[in-house]
Amino acid sequence: MAINIDEAFLEFERVYTTLTPEQSKLAVKSTENLIANVNRFNGNQDFIGLKSDLNLTFGSFARETKIPVLDDIDLVIGINGNGCFHSFNDSWNDKKITAKWWPSELCHDGTPYLNSRKVINRFVKKLNQVDDYKKADISRNQQACTLELSSYPWSFDIVPAFRTTPYGVDGKTCYMIPNGKGNWMMTDPRIDQIRINNCVAEHGETALRVIRLVKYWQKNNAMPEMPSYLIEKIAIDYFNTIVPSFPGISQKILPGLLQYLAETIMGPVQDAAEIEPELNHILPEERSQIAQMAGEHANLAFEARMLEMSKEYEACSNVWQQIFGSSFPKHR
Repeated sequence: MAINIDEAFLEFERVYTTLTPEQSKLAVKSTENLIANVNRFNGNQDFIGLKSDLNLTFGSFARETKIPVLDDIDLVIGINGNGCFHSFNDSWNDKKITAKWWPSELCHDGTPYLNSRKVINRFVKKLNQVDDYKKADISRNQQACTLELSSYPWSFDIVPAFRTTPYGVDGKTCYMIPNGKGNWMMTDPRIDQIRINNCVAEHGETALRVIRLVKYWQKNNAMPEMPSYLIEKIAIDYFNTIVPSFPGISQKILPGLLQYLAETIMGPVQDAAEIEPELNHILPEERSQIAQMAGEHANLAFEARMLEMSKEYEACSNVWQQIFGSSFPKHR
């Protein structure tokens, strides 16, 4: 049992919403080992040319917003374009990449267009030859090579990617990754990392703690699922509307954030990278269910804050248990 509400949150977060430092270190080490193994394939006739300066980790683990259990790590492996090009006339999520100098067996039959599934399968084939790994296969969404490890419980989603040359008036670049249908799509995970880095610089580690708490909240309450990425986007948008900086205590931030989520989830959510027109693909009736739950729990969180300020700590912790479940520590 926790002595006070601050300690209750710290204890709850340590056990339920935060990866251990030891696990994070092992995951980083296994990522580095994987990259080294993939780099050894470079130059092999049965593989493809790599461009290691394009490699990057992305997703919740890279942004430190992953909650236990650590089950997957997302990794971009850069590919050498070698004269490839695409047309801006194609849709952002269905790009044909012309690869005149690539082996024809990596292209769609009878065309010069590079087949992303065939590129992924090159990774699958080579990684299945490495004794350190349990199994490699193309992912269910056909956008990555999923690699299961022999020594650790997490897997890797390995995404082969090109980087474009500068385009537009501002000369920006983006990544081209498999779209799951054999062609390619535009994305830029660098933007998400910049946003979370800026948020932490402005508001401290509390920003990460609160994002993880909201992820736990949605996972452990009876509501339709929100993609982890969407939760982060909405949370950071909320952080960016607050001036001055947040206080450094999670429970002071949660009421307003849950209320903001209840309002925001009903409408469109814009892509920070300005590539995808809309990030919120949740069905209207499911949006309503999420908004109702978030609104009700925002009111409970405001109530808990009032109880804490009135020093009614036992009643306060009971209200937080209504929000997070029985795992939230009781006051003693």
